[in-house]
Amino acid sequence: MTNAERDAWALFRYRLISPLLDPAVSAADRAAYWAFLRDHPPTTPDGQVWVPSSRSIQRYCAAYRAGGLDALRPQRRRDHGTRRAFSDPLWVQAVALKREVPERSADQVYLVKRKSPVWSKKIPQGVGNFLFDEKGPQGRGLRGLWHHKGGHHRGASP
Repeated sequence: MTNAERDAWALFRYRLISPLLDPAVSAADRAAYWAFLRDHPPTTPDGQVWVPSSRSIQRYCAAYRAGGLDALRPQRRRDHGTRRAFSDPLWVQAVALKREVPERSADQVYLVKRKSPVWSKKIPQGVGNFLFDEKGPQGRGLRGLWHHKGGHHRGASP
């Protein structure tokens, strides 16, 4: 998420809570505002219509009171920029298999590695998109798709 997107989310959250920040707002006015939000759900910065829960509104109010507008910005993940689906050694092994036989599909790489006793315990269920193309295994411009649901692999032959 870019800084501009994080700023847009902070402003969106502030817009949601701003009527509630005044200490003079009565409980009846708060209830009326929450009913309004349920009846007229706002559109998030990414274009989704979202009905905020009262807990979300309370969290945003508490965050704003504690840290101002900056506290309403979404925080970066601690693991931002790191591969989460596979550890580096597993990724290196998968890349080596693909380079060994470039025609090998991502499904075939997955099946070969899935049969390995070391890999089979470390591959997360429902891996999703593990893909390759000529640009390399860096996560950009990747092609192909692994389908793994309940131990069944579609469209793959070892």
